Order: sequence, then C-alpha cells, then structure tokens
Amino acid sequence: MRPKADMSKPISEPCLRNQSPILLVLETYFSSPGNVLELGCGTGQHAVFMAKNLPHLHWLPTDLAPAVTGADLWVKDAKQPNLANPKVLDVETTDWPLANNSLQKWDYLYTSNTLHFVSWSKVEAIFRGASQCIKPEGVLAVYGPFNDQGFTSEGNVQLNNWVITEVDPEAGLKEVEDVQSTAEKYQFKLIDQLQMPANNQMLIFSYSPESSN
Repeated sequence: MRPKADMSKPISEPCLRNQSPILLVLETYFSSPGNVLELGCGTGQHAVFMAKNLPHLHWLPTDLAPAVTGADLWVKDAKQPNLANPKVLDVETTDWPLANNSLQKWDYLYTSNTLHFVSWSKVEAIFRGASQCIKPEGVLAVYGPFNDQGFTSEGNVQLNNWVITEVDPEAGLKEVEDVQSTAEKYQFKLIDQLQMPANNQMLIFSYSPESSN
C-alpha cells in the first residue's frame, strides 16, 4: 500500500512510480559507502527514498531555488541522518559544492529527468561541473527518457513536443550518442546503458581523467 503523502508537500507521481526501479540500479553502481550529489532534485522525493534505502550513502540534493523550497519540506519531514538539507545549485555556475563542505570530492553524482528539460548548453554544463567535483573513477548516473537513433516510443514523441512547446524551445529529448559524446569531452566513459520502465533509460558513466591513468 502506498504511504499517505503529506499534501502540504509537492508530489511528483512519476517519482512514486520510478523510484523503486532506480533504487535497484543504484544498489549496484552506488554500492560502496560514499557521498552523493544529486542534480535537479525536484520535489526531493528521490533524495528521501534513496537515502532511506541506501544508508551507506550521504546524500545532498540540489536544484534551482524554486524547487529547493518544496524539497526542503520532504527532507525535514524525513529526518534521515544521511540526508543533507537541499542546496541551491545552478549547473551553469562554477561554484559547485564539494562533499561535507570540505575539499573532498564526490564519490557519486545522480540526476533524474533533467536532461530533456534543458538546452544542450546546460547538458554540457552538467558534465563540465561534474568533472570538476567528482573523484577519479566516481560514478555518474543519469536517468530519464532518451532517443536512441530516434524516438523509442510515441509517448516520448509527445513528451518531446510538450517540453519544446511549454517548457523551453531549446530543450527536448537527447540522443544517447550525443550525450555520450559530450560526456567524453569531460572524460566520462559510458559503462552501462539500462532500459528502464516507461521508455526511460539509465546511463551510467565513470569519470576517468587522463591524469589518473
């Protein structure tokens, strides 16, 4: 039975549907104890769910200021000791947070349903910023709908049209190959591409800077 939600908090139905399949992937790729930076945390539901089910991780959710206000309600209500209060982060800034407010870089980065809502310049900013604050061999997990040599479903066609029309004309679903090419510019290697429910995918990248070879 789905737990009753506090109606004063923002609720994303897709979060409720996809958080368990995502957890199964993160259990594999975020298996060692470490620190996680979440980009575009939205309502904060994923942060609460993952922190509760992955207690070996310390999780910091981030987003633009309007979203952080709602996410903060979820985080404070959860009272998870391994979940930090959400912080404001614009991915196009150069001032990305480091782990534990120190000089320590992140073991893991995670983002869900973000790339199709932003322009290519912001996609590039995500990989550029990630490369500056993740440890060598750190893992970046990117979840959402992607094109794979074209649209993979009629639903994704409709989603793409809606995003372009209602959200940002420079946004829309991205081709996996193009995302991979952008990632490689910043020394992220695609190590897995997983098919997820509802025509979504999970792209798993490892950060492999040349200096660490």
